[in-house]
Amino acid sequence: MRLFHFFFLLTLVTGADAQNKIQEISVHQAEYLIEKNEDLLILDVRTPKEFEAGHLDNAVNINFYDKGFADQLSALDTSKPLLIYCHSGYRSHRAIETLKKSDFKTIYDMTEGYVVWKNLKSKNNQN
Repeated sequence: MRLFHFFFLLTLVTGADAQNKIQEISVHQAEYLIEKNEDLLILDVRTPKEFEAGHLDNAVNINFYDKGFADQLSALDTSKPLLIYCHSGYRSHRAIETLKKSDFKTIYDMTEGYVVWKNLKSKNNQN
């Protein structure tokens, strides 16, 4: 397990976009990040209906398709690291383009999306 943590941290440090500190991470890496970082801001960019059907604990929902999406992002606390996700990775990846213009120091994009997160949690609960 320590070896996994070492490689995870190494990936976070070396894989980030140096200018914007954007890191694409897996569901497993996101799970570890959430466990280890109490200050993490979790952003779900799916629709409210999708969000109501299930979401990561403590997530904030801002619909990527809302006309005021960029304005709503500006209300977030940029001093905290941000974990962003959507259903399967497409919207979060597109939202990153808007977030690049923000003052966030660290942004993690859970590229596999909520669908993989949910499947992983379902499998874990069956064991």
